[in-house]
Amino acid sequence: MNAQMENGKTLVQDDLTAEFQSSPRYGNGAWEMAAFVSIAGASPLQGPQPGDLAAFDNSPPPAGQPPVTGVSVRMTVNGADAEVSLGNQHFIQY
Repeated sequence: MNAQMENGKTLVQDDLTAEFQSSPRYGNGAWEMAAFVSIAGASPLQGPQPGDLAAFDNSPPPAGQPPVTGVSVRMTVNGADAEVSLGNQHFIQY
């Protein structure tokens, strides 16, 4: 598993989509992203607060990738970009 740290924020749109832009330093392979939706309205730097939503994905990883952590979302970068669609089953409420 690759390891680098970066943080950022975005707004969830009316159609419940969100887009994150990251630095162009992530090479091809498996990456894990921790994400939460601030419902409580506190600063994201304070971490999740009661009522906030956290994203996770326990789906089996693609062949040849390490096991999922269960506390984040797996993305596979291939050629520069990665896209992940999360449904209601991928969130827990703090």
